[in-house]
Amino acid sequence: MGLSLQIKGSTYGQIAPLLIPGQPQHVIQRGNNRQAIFRAEADYQIFLEKLSEAANKHQCDIHAYLLMTNHVYLLVTPQTENGIGRMMQMLGRYYVHYFNNSYKRTGTLWEGRYKAALVSFPRCAWECIPFLPILADFNQTLFVQITARTGIPPVLR
Repeated sequence: MGLSLQIKGSTYGQIAPLLIPGQPQHVIQRGNNRQAIFRAEADYQIFLEKLSEAANKHQCDIHAYLLMTNHVYLLVTPQTENGIGRMMQMLGRYYVHYFNNSYKRTGTLWEGRYKAALVSFPRCAWECIPFLPILADFNQTLFVQITARTGIPPVLR
């Protein structure tokens, strides 16, 4: 389902996401070692505030999000080539700083760079969000916002 582009000359063999303005992407960001990235209700709210600020600044439309205790799923349409990367970088800088200060910890919060896959509308609401069955898992705290219709409008920006 996802497309990627090999970075020429990469010494680490990294794969960069294919960057297409106006093309929706399914983005995943996981906690390092599967650790919790949200411990309290306030953490979810701060994350969403910072996500909204970063999406607005870097011209990304957030159509859907799912915040689990140790990872995040986003359905994002960037309006610029580097929108998602810059949005995720800004979000990480603010949220990791907040989280580390709040819980008296240091170091990385994320497992690594976010992962992204291209999706297509209008079926993406059903096809690119295969994690919806986890809504039945009541052991994890989560927030969900999905608008499933053709031309899905942003819920954050």
